[in-house]
Amino acid sequence: MANKKITDLDSLDTENLSELDVFPIVDITKDQTKQIVVGDVKTFINSGTFSGTSTGLTGIPSIAVTDITASGAISASGDIFGNIYYSNETAWAGVVDDEGKNTLQLGTDDIPVQINSESPLQILSSDLETYNITASGDIKVLDVEGEGGNIILNGNITAAGDITAEGDITSEGSIITNNITSSGDIKVLSMLGGTSVNIESSGNITAGGSIISNLGIAVSGSFAAKNDPFGGGGNITAAGDITSENDITSENDITAEGNITSTGNITSANGTISTSGSIIANLNGDGGGEGGNITAQGNITSEGDITSEGDITSESNITSNYGTISTSGSIAAKFDEGGEGGNITAESDITSSGIIRAGTKYTLNSPGDPTAQINLASAENNSNEGVDLIIGIDGSNNNTYITGSILMKDLPTIEPSITGSLWLSGSAGSNSKLLAVFTG
Repeated sequence: MANKKITDLDSLDTENLSELDVFPIVDITKDQTKQIVVGDVKTFINSGTFSGTSTGLTGIPSIAVTDITASGAISASGDIFGNIYYSNETAWAGVVDDEGKNTLQLGTDDIPVQINSESPLQILSSDLETYNITASGDIKVLDVEGEGGNIILNGNITAAGDITAEGDITSEGSIITNNITSSGDIKVLSMLGGTSVNIESSGNITAGGSIISNLGIAVSGSFAAKNDPFGGGGNITAAGDITSENDITSENDITAEGNITSTGNITSANGTISTSGSIIANLNGDGGGEGGNITAQGNITSEGDITSEGDITSESNITSNYGTISTSGSIAAKFDEGGEGGNITAESDITSSGIIRAGTKYTLNSPGDPTAQINLASAENNSNEGVDLIIGIDGSNNNTYITGSILMKDLPTIEPSITGSLWLSGSAGSNSKLLAVFTG
């Protein structure tokens, strides 16, 4: 055996290989041939560091290494496992612990995540929680097994396409996009430092719940806020202006600290319309002359002007505390079911090209006492199941002056029984009679 080559020795199959089996090795430092057991070689490979080039590494069942560094590509026909993935020495993906929940983290605090795709970005998850979202296409979060479908942001949402969620859209930054659609609420909350946060849309804003902004809301299309199935939501609220180039529609309240402006209709189906600025509804620009109406189930209240190119209608009160109420159509304030409301009040002028209709009476401020109101005209039911129109001011020292011609039609020619009634008595010449007052 002393003269037998190693290549002439019998082979040992891998299934019969033991960690105690030996093979020869040359110790370069001492120029001696020595032995080493398989187990020691295995330990050295698993804990050692290697560099250089190779055509590939294979192993059965696997090869475990600490780090793999390649100047080219790393590819696998199966899975590649790791805790954190790096590119250019920057961690770009990894699984982190978020309050006891494993969370996939993409990108870093100072490096955004960019996804290039011809198709919309669709995230099949209960929630999307991130800082900023920027897309040249659409952003969609779809409901998974009836859960969530929410977009929750600590930063901004910006898209050249649409933003759609089957749950809530909530941002502490701005939402700027084409169309915004949510089956829940759309909310923009104030960021630290007073950064301006807006909802801006070049299309439509539609929510199954409320639309809320701590600054302004601007849209080139329509607003629509609807009640959720439990009767909540349906509000449009802004700490700044609410502006639409089409309709503003809410099933509950529309509230702004600034102006509410629409080139279509402003409608609150079940709530109120109130602002610290002005309420303005103009005809839309499609040439059809539609829109321009302000309609609320509750109160319409403004610290400034209330202006409409259509009708102003409230089931309760219409009030402008410091401005005017003017419309090219009609102004109508009606009683609610409890007999409340029906008032139209303005610090300045009330102007209408149509009818001004209040609940029961029209009043003026008294010249002698600005806090007191005097009756201009009112109506009340009488004992004959009719309606009496009352014009003028009660009291012996108060007078009612009428200038110009007075036309009276259908006066009775038989003496009435009610004191103060006018009737026609006797003859005063051709085609004339005497106007008499029944004194009882």
